[in-house]
Amino acid sequence: GDTTNRFAHLTNHCIAANHADFGKFEETNELFYSAFDAELNERFPELAVQHGGSVLRGVVEPQIKRHVVQTFLAAREQLEHISDYYF
Repeated sequence: GDTTNRFAHLTNHCIAANHADFGKFEETNELFYSAFDAELNERFPELAVQHGGSVLRGVVEPQIKRHVVQTFLAAREQLEHISDYYF
């Protein structure tokens, strides 16, 4: 992506609020869990049916969890040698 585009950081509300397109798609440029789930279910109805009525819970969340686990496993050796860092 364009690292010079400070508006590309969609999760940073304070920065995004200054962009001309702020609120163009959602009032506050935020799409909360239930609304995001509904959007995915509407766009991918076959997946919603296959996954108990929720694309977010049945498809997206498992992928996120796998990525988190893989990230920790990749850093496991370094994390095991950090004494008292988190305590």
